[in-house]
Amino acid sequence: MLFTGFGLLPAIAVAFLSFQSVREQLTSQAEEQLHSLASVAGKTIRDRIDLLEADVREVARRTDCQGAGKVECGKELGYGLESLVLVNGGVVTPLFGAGPDDLAEIVRAAALSPGHSAVVSRRDRFGVARSVLLHRVAVGSGLRYLVGAVGRTYLWADADREALPGAVGLTLWDQATGDLLGVGSDTLVVAAGIGQELARSATGALRWDGPSERYLAAFRSIPTTQRFRLPVWRVVVSQPFDVVLAPMKEFTRTFPAVLALGVLVALGLGLSQIRRSVVPLEALHQSTKRITGQDFDTRVAITSGDEVEELASSFNAMAAQLGKQFRALRTAAEIDRAVLSSVDRTRIAETVLTRLPELCQCDAASITLLDSRTASTGAVLTAHGTGPVRLDHGSVNLAA
Repeated sequence: MLFTGFGLLPAIAVAFLSFQSVREQLTSQAEEQLHSLASVAGKTIRDRIDLLEADVREVARRTDCQGAGKVECGKELGYGLESLVLVNGGVVTPLFGAGPDDLAEIVRAAALSPGHSAVVSRRDRFGVARSVLLHRVAVGSGLRYLVGAVGRTYLWADADREALPGAVGLTLWDQATGDLLGVGSDTLVVAAGIGQELARSATGALRWDGPSERYLAAFRSIPTTQRFRLPVWRVVVSQPFDVVLAPMKEFTRTFPAVLALGVLVALGLGLSQIRRSVVPLEALHQSTKRITGQDFDTRVAITSGDEVEELASSFNAMAAQLGKQFRALRTAAEIDRAVLSSVDRTRIAETVLTRLPELCQCDAASITLLDSRTASTGAVLTAHGTGPVRLDHGSVNLAA
């Protein structure tokens, strides 16, 4: 288990670091793409509001739209407006459509200089967020304003939805009224904390939890000018995190299987390596037990090609040396017993010749027993290798 654990820990660590690195790279790429989309969408909305303001200026220059009773005047220019009214002091003249209910408050809050324009965000009596375009007429005298209600579909139409990738949503957020419009699922939900972050910075990236899933978003502000003032608007382009991390789904699905396969391979290799070490050690253990039973002829045959094989060679040399030493001790003990138990010199000599090859390497050995009564006669005992001892009687030439 330790072998497997030490093998898997680096693999798991590398996989985790790779997962985090790929996740960060995918998130960074998605943020860059969302920033680009937010920039394009913001420019589109700004261009459209600029075009609408230019049309209102054109209506302001037309003298035929300055009098009362001019129904549908300028409608062909202000096609992006739901209504357009002329406010001259306290007199309100509808040019087409019905103007907002709180015109006086809107005009007073705008406080425009002659020739300047502004967009004001407000909520109507039904609680719907609306945008109102105001332009102070520069020609003539008095406080004359053209006030038009901007159509919701004019700023971002359903056809513009095709310009966004399938899973990307767009929200136009206003600091005063909140969401002005939203395209895509969950895009009309911006939490209070997210709103504070949008108000603090003109551009950036953020994350929030929608009703159904978690989102990654990028936002950019729509620039304003002194001549044409806009509210604090942020174009928020969002994308579900599941879509951002979709390329990693295959990795997260296959990694457990690869990890399980790695565990099996590590276990197999571990068992194989452990067996290569344990089997020779077990053979050495059994040989050691046989040596304790004074079986010195056993040998351990290990061909592992490593230090265990060297240990086995040393063990075999030790067993051989111990065997020689124990045989010498047994031979000496047997000779001692023969000397103590018998007075027959021939029997003692035969015992010595029989055990002598166990003490030293020799092809033949002999012992001469002299006759105690005469120094010139005696008996010669000869042994060739492991053959029987031969006894010869006769004269012995001591001088030779």
